[in-house]
Amino acid sequence: DMPGLQRLRELNREGSLVLLPSHKSHVDYLVISYIFNEHNLQLPMIAAGDNLSFFPLGPILRRAGGFFIRRSFRGDKLYPAVVESYVRRLLRDGYTLELFLEGGRSRTGKLLEPQFGLLSMIVEAVLSLQRREVFFVPVSIGYERIVETRSYEHEATGGEKQKEDAAGLLKTTEVLRHRYGRINVQFGRAMTLGEIRADLKIAANGELTAAKRRAAVTRLGNRTMDEINRVTAVTPGALTALALLSDRRRSVGHEDLLLRCQKLLRLLIAMNARITPLTATAGVLRPEAIREVVQMFVDAELLESHRPGDSMVPVERRELGAGHGRVYRIPERKRLELDTSKNHIVHFFVERAVVALAVLCPPGLPQSASGLRERAQSISKLFSHEFRFRADATFDEILNRTIDAMVADQELVRVNDVEVALGTGRDGWPAAVWLQTYAAIIRNFVEGYRVAARGLTLLLKGPVGEKDLIRRTLLLGERMFMSNDIELRESVNKPLVANALTAFREEGYVRLRDSKYTLAESFQSAEGVAKIEESIAR
Repeated sequence: DMPGLQRLRELNREGSLVLLPSHKSHVDYLVISYIFNEHNLQLPMIAAGDNLSFFPLGPILRRAGGFFIRRSFRGDKLYPAVVESYVRRLLRDGYTLELFLEGGRSRTGKLLEPQFGLLSMIVEAVLSLQRREVFFVPVSIGYERIVETRSYEHEATGGEKQKEDAAGLLKTTEVLRHRYGRINVQFGRAMTLGEIRADLKIAANGELTAAKRRAAVTRLGNRTMDEINRVTAVTPGALTALALLSDRRRSVGHEDLLLRCQKLLRLLIAMNARITPLTATAGVLRPEAIREVVQMFVDAELLESHRPGDSMVPVERRELGAGHGRVYRIPERKRLELDTSKNHIVHFFVERAVVALAVLCPPGLPQSASGLRERAQSISKLFSHEFRFRADATFDEILNRTIDAMVADQELVRVNDVEVALGTGRDGWPAAVWLQTYAAIIRNFVEGYRVAARGLTLLLKGPVGEKDLIRRTLLLGERMFMSNDIELRESVNKPLVANALTAFREEGYVRLRDSKYTLAESFQSAEGVAKIEESIAR
């Protein structure tokens, strides 16, 4: 994003920068520093977890601008005061800071909820600097294929996170033998605390109470995450993964894949998504970019490549190519890894997917506008910890805007302003195909929450520890997949189950005390738990 980089150069002349990038990989620590070095910008000082301070990596990262802080400050009053003092000094002296607002790496490819601890300290430091402007800059770092997907898959299916150490660092030499596509960096609109105060209707020179400071930090964090989503660029890798995983067929031919990518690309362009030049030229898909990405996925064994007559050729002599005449199939065990690439851009489709789910579940279309609203609100509430819904608009505003867009695209039609019915479709696809595609994009999330609901049966015999409940629920999920209760293997996923349990707590299904889950009184029966799963399955 060269225009964005130029804006940062100009802002840096006026004040200090606080860079707030997305966090999907350890490679993130290197990317912005590399770009700034290439373009003669001051290298940022990077806040990193103390888990990376081991020898020999720690000293190298420290010399490259990293400073290490504890994951938790709880119970220690001196430590946060020292960190805040250090941050204040850096900003006052004009240094650029880099902070990963999500707290840790996303294992799913989509943004995590913001963590406000260190951001609160930075805001406190900024408030004490009377004569220096500080600009908060959202940054989207996108990958076509993430280096750590194999370890993420291990964790997501129930394995323990491997501790970072020198032995693990030596094993990463294997990583260098593979291709991962291109990295894409986009800069969002910079914000100041003055703007945030104006948003909250707090006078520019007015005193900030503790409550108002918390509100300012929360607003800044949420606006940052929304801006990262807005500027995330559509890469060939993300587009291809999305097209493959939203197709319910067992396999897809190369020509069909190109057609599907082109249709989804046109929709993304209409949504004003940023499209990398490699993906498209003047809004037209570059077939060679898709072929290259498919080849990368085939080489990484995330895709199987076949062509007619392969069954007659010995396995060791088959060509593993990509292109005209090829047919691709995703191996079941690799769907979760490919899902990380899809989730880079899943947020562009979430609002339409929620509407699609609401109109496809019984009684289907046509249905009353009030019934559609009720179902969409229920789905949105269930997924409030899974997807980011815009913080600058109400639910009704977002829903009406989404339905208006789908009506304009002839996917839906309003009947007498009372009912919603199926439209005629567009771009060569019937409306039903568009709705099924949107729903398929988030189907694994629905199935993952169904797995979590089935896991609540484990609480019928009494309280279960959080980690043990998640582990045993994943085993139940494996059985559900094998018995065809759910369709997608990527639905059996630790982050999904953990988020679902948080949502179930808010819905009043379960309680969490002393790290142990129990069923709420009204659901302490097999029938009560079955109702929870039935509501999601429906």
